[in-house]
Amino acid sequence: MNKMTYREMLGAQDPARIAAHILAALMSVFLLVRFVTVLVTGEDPDGRMLSYLAVAVLALLPYLFELISRRRLTTFVLLLYTVYLFVAGFWGGCMCVYERVPGTDKVVHTLFGYVACIIGLFVVCGMNDYSGLSPVFVAITCFAVSLALAACWELAEFAGDAFLNGTYQGDYVETAAGTFVQPKNDTMTDILVHFIGSAVFELHYILHRLTRKNLGMGYMINDFSSYRGVPAPAPGRPSGINAN
Repeated sequence: MNKMTYREMLGAQDPARIAAHILAALMSVFLLVRFVTVLVTGEDPDGRMLSYLAVAVLALLPYLFELISRRRLTTFVLLLYTVYLFVAGFWGGCMCVYERVPGTDKVVHTLFGYVACIIGLFVVCGMNDYSGLSPVFVAITCFAVSLALAACWELAEFAGDAFLNGTYQGDYVETAAGTFVQPKNDTMTDILVHFIGSAVFELHYILHRLTRKNLGMGYMINDFSSYRGVPAPAPGRPSGINAN
């Protein structure tokens, strides 16, 4: 994909892309206001000051990438990123829904297993000619990227607890000796449900390849391949990929 001029990047916007812009802007403004309020008042009852800033910055990250690279992310990628950040970062983390609604954290971790594999697929299609890749290579790469992102997530939670006195790895419980510790089963169950979400993606991809049907996977492959300016081949071509 050739680099775009800034005027081209600000050109025609489809409704889904506009919705992503609005959601990202609302998240950033709301969270930055809360961050500044905590700075001014010194009151942060939920202990989410840095979370406000982090999610606000993450909401703007795709636009910073586009500004620097002068390449527009596809609408699907932008919308998926923004919606997931809203659910996992804004709604779950900053609004403390994880603490208030039991089980929400595990649902989001399961979804992230699938979404992380989609990120892997984007990397594969955005950096390579998909039509020449082995399906085994694609499946393994997506799964590897997913597990790497899961590890990064858990390391971030560990860092938040270690340096910010947070409870991202679960609430402290009192032992018989009167000390307080964090049970590590929270981290392990996070990894387990992430693995389940990744496995669902792998099954989805395998079914797409075996049945030669779209099943939504073909749409993602075409969309991600278009970032390179080389859409995936249509049915009946030598590669045998049915992305329609």
